Amino acid sequence: MQSRPPFLRYLDNARGGRLSIGLLVAGCVVIVAICFVAQFFIVAFAGLFFSLLDDGVAGDDAFLTTTDLLATPGGMFIMLASIGSVWIGVWLALARLQKRRLASVLGADGHITRDHFVRGTLAALFAGFVAEFAAYVVDPSLAVGDVAFGTWLVWLVPFIIIILIQTSAEEVLFRGYIMQILGARFTSPWIWAGIPSLIFTLLHWDPEATGWMNLALLVNIAAFAAVTVIAVALTGDLGAAMGMHFGTNLFAFLIVSHQGLSNSVALFHARPFEAPDWVAGDAIAFGAIGVASIAGTLWLLVDPRSPLRLR
Repeated sequence: MQSRPPFLRYLDNARGGRLSIGLLVAGCVVIVAICFVAQFFIVAFAGLFFSLLDDGVAGDDAFLTTTDLLATPGGMFIMLASIGSVWIGVWLALARLQKRRLASVLGADGHITRDHFVRGTLAALFAGFVAEFAAYVVDPSLAVGDVAFGTWLVWLVPFIIIILIQTSAEEVLFRGYIMQILGARFTSPWIWAGIPSLIFTLLHWDPEATGWMNLALLVNIAAFAAVTVIAVALTGDLGAAMGMHFGTNLFAFLIVSHQGLSNSVALFHARPFEAPDWVAGDAIAFGAIGVASIAGTLWLLVDPRSPLRLR
């Protein structure tokens, strides 16, 4: 008898616990609350610490703003670390509400596949470099970043670790916790894939970007979410999805930054997406490049001729 497909076994893990939609919503509330509390305390204490280092005394303006923190490698590291608290929230929600182990959300066999993770990471990094070359043709404003190379090397390993924690936390929430429970309850992919992907996409709305550029960014995020969903459906674990997310953010934070508020540790800066002078044609071009890059990542993972094809 043919073995049960990995994705169906992955959904079976969720059926081993409670599947109530009310408990799912409660779990999401718990996760968001823990993330907000962690971010508040981490950012508050970090802001006070950096202010004391800067001024020598605490005063009415002792706490730095989030923008101030993002302008430094240490502050950016702390902000990414606060997102990692999602792991704690998912673990707590699963244990107390769904009554199952954290491992059950990682994969059909209770863990991610390291080979899938490595292939997803390499595919995303390769596609990112190719996309950046295309983006340079549209907007050749690439410049060397402000961070000294020696400082970049000092921060390299800590940022690799914290980006891994941050990206895997987002995947374990959206492609894991939420999607797995919805997939165990509903057969329609418009529900089990569409709802978490929509939430994930809307959370990337940038109020500082122009309307056209925001639309292009959201289309790219939606395409990325769709590809990570496909990766989970093909493999039955979060390994490839985590790898793609990790490789994408690794490139964006450490190599070439297109975000004006999060470029403190990137080797190169491009014109930020939130710049006010982007026109519709630029947004359409960048949107097309981004979607093509994401499609290329998927091709590298599924085409039989690709050396990075998922096994």
